[in-house]
Amino acid sequence: NGKDIRLYVKPINGDWSLLAVVKGYFSNWNKQITLPGADTLYLLAAAQLIAAPDTDTFVREPSWVFSQVAANILHVIGCVPPSATITPSGPIEFCAGENRTIVASPAGLKYAWSKNGVPLATTSNSLVVTDSGIYHVLISTPEGCADSASVNVIVDAQPTVALSITDTIKLCAGESRTIHAASTPASASVKWTLDGVDLHTSADSLTISNTGRFGVVVSSTGGCMDSAFVQAVVNPLPIASIAPADSIMLNCANPSTTLSASGGTSYVWSNGEKTPAITVSDTGSYFVTVTDANGCSAVSKPVVAWWQKPNVSLSSEGDTTICADSGVRYVRQIQITNHLAASQKVVTHRGASLGFIGIPDTILLGPNETRTIADTLFTNGSAIDYQDSFYFSDPCGVGFDYSRFKVHALAIPPQIALDLLPAGGLSANIGDNVSLQLRLAKRVASCITKIHFSLVHDGDLLSYRSSSSTNLDSTSSDGSIDYYTLDVNGDTGIVATLNYKVFLARADSTPIMLSIISADDTCSTTARCAQSTASSGSSVRYVLGCTEGFEQELMRNGTFFIDRISPNPAQTEIEIRVSGEAGALQATLYDALGRTFSQSTPVKSEGGVYSMDVSEAPPGIYYLRLASGGFAAIRELSIVR
Repeated sequence: NGKDIRLYVKPINGDWSLLAVVKGYFSNWNKQITLPGADTLYLLAAAQLIAAPDTDTFVREPSWVFSQVAANILHVIGCVPPSATITPSGPIEFCAGENRTIVASPAGLKYAWSKNGVPLATTSNSLVVTDSGIYHVLISTPEGCADSASVNVIVDAQPTVALSITDTIKLCAGESRTIHAASTPASASVKWTLDGVDLHTSADSLTISNTGRFGVVVSSTGGCMDSAFVQAVVNPLPIASIAPADSIMLNCANPSTTLSASGGTSYVWSNGEKTPAITVSDTGSYFVTVTDANGCSAVSKPVVAWWQKPNVSLSSEGDTTICADSGVRYVRQIQITNHLAASQKVVTHRGASLGFIGIPDTILLGPNETRTIADTLFTNGSAIDYQDSFYFSDPCGVGFDYSRFKVHALAIPPQIALDLLPAGGLSANIGDNVSLQLRLAKRVASCITKIHFSLVHDGDLLSYRSSSSTNLDSTSSDGSIDYYTLDVNGDTGIVATLNYKVFLARADSTPIMLSIISADDTCSTTARCAQSTASSGSSVRYVLGCTEGFEQELMRNGTFFIDRISPNPAQTEIEIRVSGEAGALQATLYDALGRTFSQSTPVKSEGGVYSMDVSEAPPGIYYLRLASGGFAAIRELSIVR
C-alpha cells in the first residue's frame, strides 16, 4: 500500500531494535545488513502501519501489522574475513636480472593474483617476480569472506661499465697512463679503487703511476652496480753506468780508451754506436742510454774525454826599439810556466824568424816549474823589423793552437829631424788651396839618401793636389793617409812644398800628423836609439836620434822617451814605459784617419811605467800621442780582439 516497512531484529534473549526502514513499493526487498554478533539466535520481524478493516461507518486509527515472518527464528553463523598480507623475500626494489619471491598470508586459502590490474594465471600463495609493477592478491575463505593486499615492486636497470685498457698495464718508474671508464646510463655514479681501497675520485678517467689492481664501480640510483678491473705493474728504471766513470785524459801515451756500459739489455751511445763497449779517441762528452728487458730506459752520467795539452803560460818583455847596426845583440827574457802538478814536455814550433836564437826545440818542465829562456837577436844591419814567432805543442803535435807568441824587434835609422810648417797651423775657407812646407831642421847623415814618410789627415776635409818640389814624390794615398818619398842630399831648411785643397764647410779642423816610415841608408851606429817628438799647433815634429849626445841633450831639456808599449798589438790595456823626465802624461788616441778617438790620463806606477785602458777602442790601427809640458811623443798602436 506504499507505506513504509520497518524491519526489526532482536536476539532471542534481547530487545527489539529497528534495523532498517524500507520506503516505497517493492515486490522484493534485498538489503545487506550486519548483525550484532555471530552464533546467536535472532528474531526478525517486519511491520507496516495500516488501517484495520472495519465495516463501521467511522475509520479506526491505523495500527501496526507484522508480517507472517515476524515469528521466524534466524540462526546466524558468523563469517570472519582473512587478514591478507604479502611478505617479500628481500627488498622490493632490486636490480634487473635479480628476482624476489612474494608470499601471501594466511596460507591454505584461495588466492587470486594480478599485476597492474591484469590477472595472473597462478593460484599459489607465492609468486616469483622479476619485473616492476603493483602486485595484488585477493585471499578468500571457504565461507566466502575475503581480504586483499598489494605490494609495489621496483626493478632498476642494471648499469654497465667498460675500461679503455683491459690488458695488464706495464709502466716504467716515472711514467703514467690514463685509463677511461665508459658507463651507462650516464647518470650512474663512478668510484675508483686501488686494491679495494676507495681512491675518492668520481671522474670518468684515472691516471695510473703505481703498481696495483685498479677497479671502477658504477652505481645506479637504485643501488645497482657493475665493475671492471685492470692490473698495473710499475717497473724500476735500470741503473745506467759507464766504466770508467771519471773523466778520461787522452795523450800520446793513451791516444784512445774503451768505455763499457752496464745496466740493460740494449745500449745506444751518444755517438750513435749500439754496442755495450766503445773505443773513443776524440775529445768530447760521452753518455749511453740503456734499456732493460721491461723496456725501461735510463741515461748514464756523461764521461768527458779530453786531450792533455801543454798547460803552459808565457810572459815576456814587450816590443822594443834597437839600432840597425850589424852585430847589435838584443836579448829577450821569456818565462815559461808549467801549471800542472806533473812534468810536461813541450815542443817548440818556430815560425818565420830572422836572427833569433836561443829557444830549444824541446823543453821538459818539472811540476809547477817556471823557467826563464833567453831569446837572442843579432841584427844584420838592415833597417827592418825583426820578428820571431813560436808556439808549443805536446810531443804528439796536438795542441798547436794552445799558445802562440810573437816577438818583434824594430830597427830605427839614425837621426832625422823633419818638420811640417807652418808650425802654428793654417786657416782657410772651403775651396782654398793651401801649401805646407817640409823642413829638415838638421842636416842628416850622408848615408841617408831617401826619407819615406806619410801625412795623416781627414780626407773629407783636406785633399792633396800637387808638389812644386822635384825631390818629392807622392807614392800612394788612400784618401786619409798620403805616402811620400823625399830625396835628400845633405840638405837642410825647406826641402819641399805640398799643395792641398781645403773642403772645410764650417768651423772645423783636421789634425795633420807627419810620420817617418823608413829611410834608405847605409849607416851603422852603436849607441842606444832614442825617439821623441815635439808638437806645435797642427803640425807634429818627429825627432829620431841615435847619438848618445843627442839623447843626453833631450833629457837635459826635460824631454822624455817612449821606450816600449806592451803589449802591442793590445787588447784591453797597455803598459807604457818611458825614460827621461816625464810628469803627468796626457794621452790622445787618434784613429788611422787622424780623428781623435779618446783622451785620458795614464796611471803612473813605479819605474816610469804608465798603464792605460784601451778596451773601448775597436780593432784597428791607432796613433797614441803622449804629451807632458811642451813635449810630446807619438807611437803607432794596434788593437786586436
